[in-house]
Amino acid sequence: MAPLPDDDRTPPQKIRITKLQEAQLMDLAAIESRCAQMFYEVGMDDGQIRPRSDLELARLTRDHDILVAEADHQPAGFLVWADEAPGIAVIRDLMVAPAFQRFGIATRLLVDVGEQAGGHGIAHAVIAPFRRAAFSLAFLGVRGFAPVDGEAVPEGLQTWIAQRGGGFVEEGQELWWAKTDGLGFIPGLPRPSSPPR
Repeated sequence: MAPLPDDDRTPPQKIRITKLQEAQLMDLAAIESRCAQMFYEVGMDDGQIRPRSDLELARLTRDHDILVAEADHQPAGFLVWADEAPGIAVIRDLMVAPAFQRFGIATRLLVDVGEQAGGHGIAHAVIAPFRRAAFSLAFLGVRGFAPVDGEAVPEGLQTWIAQRGGGFVEEGQELWWAKTDGLGFIPGLPRPSSPPR
């Protein structure tokens, strides 16, 4: 996504997605802390949003994959996800440092997880954004996600919801879903042959 007209920041020349490397953990903890400030500004408190330490983020790798977006060789964002039965890509976290937002980094992370999940036969992804974070809801809404409404939910996703028993969604959140095919791309617009690198 292009920067806003009054935005004088310079977009990164290169965005690269990697798997988490130990040397990136401190940067990811700092990104999470800066993102937490955005949530506090919309009225959420540290009971809902608590930035994790580098060690807490490292522990996530026991059950999750962590993709890191580097902008000109600097960690700029990350996505934490796991494959859960019966084949659902569960996106636990998607964060981009405020200084790097609106440069397509979150979109690239979604595209990459969609390609990885789709390559393993996973057809659907879920995420649980906070209702009060209108910026998150707007972003997800134009990147292929929609709130779970019960009627239009595919069978595999219905099974996942029944198995999880609502344990994935915390107070103040709602469950959104998307197809992994085309994840991150704006529905109705032609897709590029490959995402910008």
